Formats: sequence, structure tokens, C-alpha cells
Amino acid sequence: MTARYIVIDTNVWIRQFLSPGGAADAAITKALERYTPVFDLDTFEELRTRLERSKVAKLSTPEQRQAYLAGAVENSVFVERTYQVKRVLEDPDDNKFLGLAMTVGAPNIISGDAHLEGIKH
Repeated sequence: MTARYIVIDTNVWIRQFLSPGGAADAAITKALERYTPVFDLDTFEELRTRLERSKVAKLSTPEQRQAYLAGAVENSVFVERTYQVKRVLEDPDDNKFLGLAMTVGAPNIISGDAHLEGIKH
């Protein structure tokens, strides 16, 4: 793929939603200047379900959450993840983000998870 893609971990999307103008918002805004975020069905479904969890849901309306998801989709592309990896032992659910980055050749993953730091593909 010749486009420049970036993978954004769900925790960063959630922090952007909850704290507009905060560090996660700044990171995503900066990334959008150079990259197109990418989702697969699993990573998008994780974001959708995390937005519906009680901690997030009680701080927002269903309309706000739906609008946020629509904006995320509008600025992103969806692909089928072709790499299945098992390199993140501390949080196996994060392997999907690493596999997605490998699928699209993304140079980085934006994440707040320390166990994803330093992993090279």
C-alpha cells in the first residue's frame, strides 16, 4: 500500500473523546496531518463497545458517541487485517493493533499502553 497509514489504539480514541483539547486529541490531530487512520472490523468494534461502557456512557449522550464514531470513520479507512501476531503477552487484545500496523505498513501505533512501546515489526 502506498498511502501513509497510522494505527490508533482504542485507549487513545477514548481519551480524545473524553478530553477534547487534551494530549490524546493533540496526538490524533497531529497524526491526521500526515497519516490516515486505519481500522479493521475488530479494532472498530472495540472502539464502538468501549464508547458504550458505563464509565464513558454516563459522561456523554448516545448522540455524542454516535457523532464521534461517524467522525472517526469519515477520516479513516477500513482494511482486512492479514497479519495475526502474538507478540504482546501483557495484553493479548493489543495484538490486533500490531497485526493491523503490519498489514498496512504503518510506521507507528499511537497508544497509551507501555507494553506496545519499543515493539518493532
